[in-house]
Amino acid sequence: AILDRSEKMLILMDEHYWKRLWCVFEIAAFYRRAGPQRMEIVPLHLPVLKLGVITCYMGMNYIQVAILKIPSLIGIGSTWWGLLLFNI
Repeated sequence: AILDRSEKMLILMDEHYWKRLWCVFEIAAFYRRAGPQRMEIVPLHLPVLKLGVITCYMGMNYIQVAILKIPSLIGIGSTWWGLLLFNI
């Protein structure tokens, strides 16, 4: 009765979601009644993954700025600094 009256199903899915039989049954019942258009799945592990990717990206940008900009600011030249660090 509740599934018939629901306009939309929001599924907050974690790594254990599909191991619970009730969750699988509820999704199957809603899918049969309403179809996939009215279902929205939000994986809960993705925000952690996105945070990790953003942190790595920001860290790499920080390292790039340190390697390329700081030597020229203190007057030793970025070419010499690159040769020292990367053995180009």
